[in-house]
Amino acid sequence: MEAESRIEKRRSQRVALRVPVTVLGVRAEGNASIYEKAQTLEVNAHGAFLPIKSAVAVGQMLTIRHDKTEEELFCKVARVEHNHSWMHVGLEFLHPSPRFWRISFPPIDWGCPPAI
Repeated sequence: MEAESRIEKRRSQRVALRVPVTVLGVRAEGNASIYEKAQTLEVNAHGAFLPIKSAVAVGQMLTIRHDKTEEELFCKVARVEHNHSWMHVGLEFLHPSPRFWRISFPPIDWGCPPAI
């Protein structure tokens, strides 16, 4: 039931896609900077889900950089799941950005034409 309610709240369809990114910010404890290379597990028009090692907290502001295009977007941590030494983090863009991922044929609910 909990998984169903999460799906109903989702604003755009997720796509399983590995995109190399860099996560930038300040650790949740505030004592060090974050500069971490990662790969997305899933993306959508509103953000991404990815594993990182840095400690972050829900509501924290970060920057995500698409390593292939070098485009950067501000985002906030929407979800954190602890998994051994990794954290699986849901990042939410401050504004929907369906073209950020450069998907040739994005899902129709992303509201954008195919990328060129």
